[in-house]
Amino acid sequence: KKKKEKYIVFLDSGFDHGDAILQQGVHSEENRKKYYFLLEKILIKLSHIYKKKIIICLHPKSDEKIIKKYIKNLKLIKYQTQNYILKAHTVVFHESSSVLDAIFLKKRIINLQSIIMGSYFEKRNKYYPSKTKMCTIKMENYKKIKKENIEFFFKNKNKLYLNFIKNFVNFNKNNILSKKNNQNLFKNDQYRPGYEQIV
Repeated sequence: KKKKEKYIVFLDSGFDHGDAILQQGVHSEENRKKYYFLLEKILIKLSHIYKKKIIICLHPKSDEKIIKKYIKNLKLIKYQTQNYILKAHTVVFHESSSVLDAIFLKKRIINLQSIIMGSYFEKRNKYYPSKTKMCTIKMENYKKIKKENIEFFFKNKNKLYLNFIKNFVNFNKNNILSKKNNQNLFKNDQYRPGYEQIV
């Protein structure tokens, strides 16, 4: 009931994420500038295409002060990602577990990829597109972004993510109950929280 279509929402993965630095080293200042330049250009272009405001939902570990040096005219928000995904017209991301909310809500989702991000993100950014059909844009090709090319992916948006939801988000209770060892996961025919199922 709270689902709306008000914003272009970008889910930040943290360009300077600690895991990326451990695997590939610190980004050069040149790469950092180029990355944020391309990101801003893409988001502004999408904003013009869909006539929607832009919200950048920062990764919890991203340094807002650093990002503000490169992106000065767009709204940066922390710790409200779920709220803005609910209100998103389009969700843009590289790699983020929060995109599961957007998939479940069947939002327009655009995946961004770039060699500028390095080898760590090059692999991780391809995870969700490898599991479901998804609009993917190479950041360096931002000038070629056209509405008709994006909308092609969303002609049948309600069915776009069904297989992913079926295989990775939901589970069939009857299949689980058929396994004797899993009988203790349920009480009074109620679902248990996901973390308890994992345990």
